[in-house]
Amino acid sequence: MPEPVRAGQRYMPGLDGLRALAVLAVVAYHLNLGWAPGGLLGVGVFFTLSGYLITDLLLSQWETTGRMRLADFWRRRARRLLPALFVMLAVVTAWVTLLDRSQLPVIRGAVASSAAYVSNWWLIAQHRFYFAQFAPPMPLGHLWSLAVEEQFYLIWPWLLWLGCAGCAGGPRASPSFSWRCCSWPSSPRWRWPCCTSPATTRRVSMTAPIPGPSRC
Repeated sequence: MPEPVRAGQRYMPGLDGLRALAVLAVVAYHLNLGWAPGGLLGVGVFFTLSGYLITDLLLSQWETTGRMRLADFWRRRARRLLPALFVMLAVVTAWVTLLDRSQLPVIRGAVASSAAYVSNWWLIAQHRFYFAQFAPPMPLGHLWSLAVEEQFYLIWPWLLWLGCAGCAGGPRASPSFSWRCCSWPSSPRWRWPCCTSPATTRRVSMTAPIPGPSRC
């Protein structure tokens, strides 16, 4: 099977496997399987891995080209997610219209908010809760997690770009600016992403600090 990345990008199949296991854990939780009482933790695992992969992708672009192709990043996300989302919304809307018309007043707002990836905020505004035991099931209630992920895709790249541009001395930084790894003497497996330029070397804390000296 071809690797789902472009030429020059690294692919980590193990992380894709972990994301698949996280999704299966969530499905098992919703099927009320006795061996998966904590399956909903798969949502957090999926979010964490997706955030790491997106960050790695964007920083790799910055390292190799000196810029982040955000428009291309968002275009690829839309091409991958929007067709399946619109098909699902059409099928659910048809099912509710034909077989469960009592949910029509709710489904209209749910479809609009889901298409705009703001269903989590719509549910909050409607005072509807994902775990409400006595409320009727929401046909599109599960899309809150997709909305959270897409909002992350919109906001985090800008914050990452601002951090890189600020570290480099502005968005028009010298092409010689790069990211490199600083290894810890006690454990070469720990690495820091560091900003380097001809004029200065400054550490950018992308993770929690680890006690001990560093070599930048």
